[in-house]
Amino acid sequence: MATRTIFAKADIVLWRTGIAEFHLEIWRSFAPYVVSLLHEIGREYPD
Repeated sequence: MATRTIFAKADIVLWRTGIAEFHLEIWRSFAPYVVSLLHEIGREYPD
């Protein structure tokens, strides 16, 4: 199952591929922005 939503200010498509696995599809122009946000979140919540 997939859903289209807004992550911060970027349009994304999010698929759940497993219990703890996801596939994220974003426009190439938003990729650096989304990746930096995900890294920031990962540093804040490491586990």
